[in-house]
Amino acid sequence: MKRMPFEPPTDFYNERIEATNQQICELIKQRKVLSNNNPGFPTKQHILAWCEENDLYEDFLNSIFAHFLSEDMYKPLIEPKGFIKNIPILNHLKKTMCFMR
Repeated sequence: MKRMPFEPPTDFYNERIEATNQQICELIKQRKVLSNNNPGFPTKQHILAWCEENDLYEDFLNSIFAHFLSEDMYKPLIEPKGFIKNIPILNHLKKTMCFMR
């Protein structure tokens, strides 16, 4: 199944935060390496503490950490070259079995 292409919700980008965005990407990579790509999920106490320290919302942090658990879902899909259609093999097997009885 093909994914819908991503369209940014706005054309605006604040260039002043580019370095911060780069750091976020580097920290995500560091997190993957340190966790051996098995991050788990922070405890509620950790989430609440980070929310207070950083003036963030609990649901927002929960959402971010939940996305780390489903990273595989965002890997590019591999599509075969020259693909024409699926062949329903099980239907063929079912019909063949009926003729054998």
